Amino acid sequence: MKTTIINRLTIETRKKRMNSEKDRSIMTHHTPIRIACVILIGWFSVLSDSLHADHWKCGTPLLIKDTQLSQNSNQVNAAPAAPAAPARVGQTQRFFVHIPEASINATCIAVGIHCYIFIDTEYQDMLSEATAKGVADTFDTNIYPKVQQWMGSELKPGLDRDSRITILFHDVDMNESGQDYGGYFAPQDLNPTSPNSNRRDMLYMDIFQFRERSRHTFFSSLTHELAHLVNWYQNGGTTDQRWLEEGIASLVEWGVYGTVHNLFVDNYLANPRMSLITENTTDTYYGGAFLLLLYLYEKHGGINFIRTLADEDALGLSAISLTLGEKKHIVDVFLKWGIANWYNNTTRGNEYGYQNLRNRRITAPTPRITNYPTTSNYIPIESWGTQYILLQNLPEILHLSLITNSQSRLHTNVAYLPPHANSLIVTPIPLVSALDDAEFVPTHEITIRNLDRNGQMLLIVTSEHPQSFRYVARTGTTGEGTDIEELDKISRIELEEPFNTLSPISIDYLSRINSQPFSIDDSIGVSHITSNRYPKIEPMSQIHLSSSYNSIVIQDGNAFTTSKWGLEIFALNPSPIRVGEIATPGEAQAIAIDGDTAFIADGKAGVQVIDTENPASPRIVKTLGGFQDARDVHIANDELYTVDAIRGLLVFSQRDIVNINNPHPRKSFKTAGIPFKVTTNEQGTVYLSDNAQGLYILSSDPLGGYLVDATIPLLMLDFEIFGKYALTVSRNLRIIDMGSLLNPQPVSGLNTPGITSSVKFFEGLLYLTDQHAGLQIVDVSNVQTPRLISSHLTTGSAKDVALLYSNSDKKTYAYIADGKGGIQTLDVSKPEMPIWLNNFIANGDPYALDVHTDGAKTLVGIANGIGGLKIVELSKPYNGQVVKDIHAISGSHGALCVQIENNHAYVGTDAGMDIINLMTEETELHINTSNPVWGIEIKDGYAYLCAGSLYVVDVSNPMRSRIVSRHEISGDAYKITCNSEYAFVAALEGGVYTFDLSDVTRPQPISHFPTDGAATYATSDDNYMYVLDNRHGLLQIDIQNPQQPKLISEYTETELPITAALNANHLYLLDSKSIQIIDKRSMERVTRYTQIQAPNDLAINNGTLYLCDLFQLSMFRIQTDDSNLAVEESYEQTTFQPILSTSTSKNNLFQNFPNPFNPETWIPYSLSKPIDVSLSIYDVQGRLIIQRSLGFQKKGDHTAHWNGRNREGEPVASGIYFYTLNAGEFSATRRMYLQR
Repeated sequence: MKTTIINRLTIETRKKRMNSEKDRSIMTHHTPIRIACVILIGWFSVLSDSLHADHWKCGTPLLIKDTQLSQNSNQVNAAPAAPAAPARVGQTQRFFVHIPEASINATCIAVGIHCYIFIDTEYQDMLSEATAKGVADTFDTNIYPKVQQWMGSELKPGLDRDSRITILFHDVDMNESGQDYGGYFAPQDLNPTSPNSNRRDMLYMDIFQFRERSRHTFFSSLTHELAHLVNWYQNGGTTDQRWLEEGIASLVEWGVYGTVHNLFVDNYLANPRMSLITENTTDTYYGGAFLLLLYLYEKHGGINFIRTLADEDALGLSAISLTLGEKKHIVDVFLKWGIANWYNNTTRGNEYGYQNLRNRRITAPTPRITNYPTTSNYIPIESWGTQYILLQNLPEILHLSLITNSQSRLHTNVAYLPPHANSLIVTPIPLVSALDDAEFVPTHEITIRNLDRNGQMLLIVTSEHPQSFRYVARTGTTGEGTDIEELDKISRIELEEPFNTLSPISIDYLSRINSQPFSIDDSIGVSHITSNRYPKIEPMSQIHLSSSYNSIVIQDGNAFTTSKWGLEIFALNPSPIRVGEIATPGEAQAIAIDGDTAFIADGKAGVQVIDTENPASPRIVKTLGGFQDARDVHIANDELYTVDAIRGLLVFSQRDIVNINNPHPRKSFKTAGIPFKVTTNEQGTVYLSDNAQGLYILSSDPLGGYLVDATIPLLMLDFEIFGKYALTVSRNLRIIDMGSLLNPQPVSGLNTPGITSSVKFFEGLLYLTDQHAGLQIVDVSNVQTPRLISSHLTTGSAKDVALLYSNSDKKTYAYIADGKGGIQTLDVSKPEMPIWLNNFIANGDPYALDVHTDGAKTLVGIANGIGGLKIVELSKPYNGQVVKDIHAISGSHGALCVQIENNHAYVGTDAGMDIINLMTEETELHINTSNPVWGIEIKDGYAYLCAGSLYVVDVSNPMRSRIVSRHEISGDAYKITCNSEYAFVAALEGGVYTFDLSDVTRPQPISHFPTDGAATYATSDDNYMYVLDNRHGLLQIDIQNPQQPKLISEYTETELPITAALNANHLYLLDSKSIQIIDKRSMERVTRYTQIQAPNDLAINNGTLYLCDLFQLSMFRIQTDDSNLAVEESYEQTTFQPILSTSTSKNNLFQNFPNPFNPETWIPYSLSKPIDVSLSIYDVQGRLIIQRSLGFQKKGDHTAHWNGRNREGEPVASGIYFYTLNAGEFSATRRMYLQR
């Protein structure tokens, strides 16, 4: 049946693609991902029963589920996203859309105060400019300010240095109807390194729902999607667990427009036994979660509670628990909420009903007890589901017992309603057996006396983990128990520890990191575009600042981890002690260990072979080239199995890797889609998953390839093979019986609150990582009914886990690669009660830097986002280490900018400015501002802060610093630089302001230069001001008369200019893709360096260029001319240059492979020297099909890729084609055959 669905949906998608216009570039390799998602989660029903509005469907949960898929589906030749300059009405831009993945052209038809309105050009006639202006006005005046009131703000400006949010109308789901998703928020748009990121704050709305539904429904759904975007920022750069993510957006939707999705509310109240956190249905998203948050809003602090909850970086129930505070127990609140759902009558007590939802209550069938004694059978209860039992015809003395079938405890209350009374008496039922005593099953008991026969008692039960319980209700003996009037004095806080708010026993940080030589691989792409002119920059060293851990392997007492930065090695004792590291030139993803050798799947840089014999000094000894995007590695049977996003499975002989400089794969298998993971069993069977066919089961072909024995059409991001079973994860756990390869059968499954990312089978238990819910430990002794034993929330985004049994202390430890949360260490010797031992923290986002020289000592201050402030001390050029790591920074987003002056660091945050004494590492004072501080300049004892407005702070005595003046300007003051007389303030869309500093306490604006785009930076020399305008690029402005600035020239060959620095006759321009050196005299480019990832800031000091780039501080030597090189202080580079395909010493063009091909092919060629290369493809008539610049390539062997499409992105027909390679004076042509 699943295969039929796949085929049908694929055909329908292809039909739509064929009928679309040429400028619509559907990214076809993503289509199977969406189809697989549909199979896994099912289509939501088309519903219409809701209060105030027609029903709509939010697409954000689908994209939250696809976060890992998006990360694992890099597009090699993706169309570029929209430019970053502020939009104008009538301007057409190209955007990525995500349901389904595609790229479209869209036109701006309205600009508001807080938004841009774009419409897909194909449907432009469906939205008039007047209507769009009305949408913008409503967004500006009602939706945006009210969502900020409920949740706080996004961080402004966004990645594109623009404070407006882009609202794009398009045909969501491409079904030309309003039946499916009404809108969505795509988290990948806020990831600057994601290949399909629009790099901006953005919301997507369905144009057909806009036409077919009421305006109230549309504006309500737009509010809902904006809440998702703000929540991403408020959570520290992540979405929440699915139920709470949708719940808080639904509550804000209600808060702004009064919308209640009654159908889902009623469905939840009809089945409250379902798990609130793992059921992952619309009934829990928009029913149960909404009800819980409405209850919290009404009973625990109103909007302030919701705003504080949104601001909490913890996720799920832990976030609610932390927001409630130490004096309130979340279990008690949860159970009282359950009682409110039953009675919904505030006359019984304010806590036991809703003020804003009076006519809804539990409708589920409920057991009623009227005879005593009564003993029940075992009753199943889900994780944070609620079970009700009503007791009537009560004895005077009642004894209640609840007994579980596991080591997990219950949480239970009784609510007694006397006859002829309104007030409820509610009390918890205490636990009477010890949880840590293996001889006892958890049992809860209570005896209550002085009950009235005509009264009634409600028993409500929940549990953290799925289990079953039974109850015994009997008549008590005389004198036994507690008087009913005394029960309301029992506090749950006295009976139970706080829920899931534990801290690790110890915390360690990524600190005291030394500089190391640069790791560069020119095969990734163009790294240096230059002429024989100077100056040039030469990469010298780098210092590791932060990590995002995604894979972990343990061998011989060491943990080997990959972050996107490289390889890190830890000794385990049992907490990790960092002993060594090495940066890799690509994006380190998966890792395999064989003895003293580590193999790293390094993205576009191929596979790195690293010698780890000395863990303190790992070194790259070889790079396996020929990869488009290496994703996974696995070692078995003296072979290295590698997975490439484009080429599929490539298998190398380990003997070849050792003995041959340029080994080639001995075997290969091309998958239909993008592959994820490979593993093998002892018999040599290969298991390989992709996003099109699911799981391939392969056996060796005597001719050197692989035969497909079977496929299982289920998306598997990770899996373990256990006998005849495949234990798979793709958002949730699914167990497949592969006993019959011709008819594999799903056996069972288990849902988790977030996105399940990896699975490990260890000593009879299954350990799952969930990106939003941490570690989940599952008993699979009975594969028919996997049982969640325990869970442990982590502080980051759990990606992988490795297990270790220690013979020395006889304990089992779990080590979790927790994304930016670091490495988590848990003692799981008792899997029902994991103990959090250690959190190794390496988070951060280097936003900005400042270089300060004092004699022979150079300090570099780095504003590292939530990682705090790092201080690097350089003892000699390019050689130093992190000497201070200060984490106590105010605000939710940490350090945004920094200036160092007189042994103090002045740190801008989203809450103001922290003044930190670098000798004591203590914050001496905090200066509050109403907006984030993005720029600081210190001059003559005064700090000038850019925080929307321009603030002047007297810092002559840091401990007594105070604001002395504030200056409002048009736009948002963003960055500032000063010379001896003037301050230049880049105010984004407000342009650039020049202030006279004659009175340093009250600078006076003397001129304003408006920019067409957003002014992101301004600096000056004696005669000119240089302004970065993200529409036009670099502007040179004559300021010889500072009161009348005059534009002299423009340099436009840049995309999203970020910052700039002046050095002699040159300007060093940092944009989103490169460092460019511009000759100020001619305003022409001299050099461009492109091997950067996600840069944020640069500075120049004493001939060294410092760059903040993603996870590191990079240092470059500035070469001014040939004669200077001899006298410059040299840096001893010990970087091992990886062995790549460099055996060829002459130009050559080889036959493409495969040939014939369908739909894509690879074209090998070799170069005798570094040179610019281009590839052209012609049909048999000699007409140019496509021409591609391959850029500046180094000497050696290379491979180009053609996807069988023309310049418009359309597939070309079957037939003979010719490909021509041009490299300087060399030109060669060969023939190939495309067979569709």
